[in-house]
Amino acid sequence: MNAIVTLLIIFILSFTGSIRAQHNVLKYPTTEAKIAYAKKNVLMGLRSGNNGLIEASLILIARIKMNFPETNIAEVKPVIDSIAFTKSSGALQYEAYLTTNICSDPEWFSADTTVRHSKPEVFFLSVSQRLQSKLLGMNSF
Repeated sequence: MNAIVTLLIIFILSFTGSIRAQHNVLKYPTTEAKIAYAKKNVLMGLRSGNNGLIEASLILIARIKMNFPETNIAEVKPVIDSIAFTKSSGALQYEAYLTTNICSDPEWFSADTTVRHSKPEVFFLSVSQRLQSKLLGMNSF
């Protein structure tokens, strides 16, 4: 009896696993669909009251824009601008400002391997250093 129950459980688990695998294959058949889903999640994260989630969403949209520069972020941009001007946290305001810069010129930031491959905890530091070198490089005599 125990063997039959075990066999039945294994069969059910393998069947549901194969359905999940098929479902995942069909869920996002194209890169555009994946990006659209990610943008939807980014918007929810940016509108949340959780500073950590907002920061992670800013990083995600910046990375999407660096990897897929042609991505239209028109629906996300006003929310990022709002964070840059209205959040009480100065750090979040600055991170939103940096994200806006990335979205304006994603190729320039993605050309820097330190920015492109930086870990999330130092992502905005890398972006800030890249931006500072750009600004100081333009003003040097």
